[in-house]
Amino acid sequence: MHKLWNCYKNEHLAQEFSRLGTDLASNLAQIDDIARSLHAFTRKSAPDPARLTELDERVSLWMQLARRFHRTPEELPELLAQWQTQFKQLEAASDLGALERSAQTAQEALKKACLALSKQRSKAAPQLGNSITTAMQGLGMQGGKLKCV
Repeated sequence: MHKLWNCYKNEHLAQEFSRLGTDLASNLAQIDDIARSLHAFTRKSAPDPARLTELDERVSLWMQLARRFHRTPEELPELLAQWQTQFKQLEAASDLGALERSAQTAQEALKKACLALSKQRSKAAPQLGNSITTAMQGLGMQGGKLKCV
């Protein structure tokens, strides 16, 4: 009876192990799928050595420029913008035609301002002359007259 019991007992274990084996095989298949997906992802997301080398060279050049111009790397874009502005100003200053037009415009504006000032002086001159003439009479200069033109 002991042998019969062992046989029955082993048959029960065999069925249990059979289910566990099936579950284990299924899990292994899922793990293989996950591993393949992870390998594909790492191939896509792995850094390109050539690109890393290119970026390293660019950073090195950036640092060299910062040392050359005695600036921090963060200040370099602002320095470039200043130089570009100065360059545009120099280009504008070297445009002779534009400078002549600018000088002509300024001269015309000056003439207009001078004419307006002359008109105002012409209006104010008689009043100034009368005021000074009146003041002269009170200062012992009877008969004295100031005429502003």
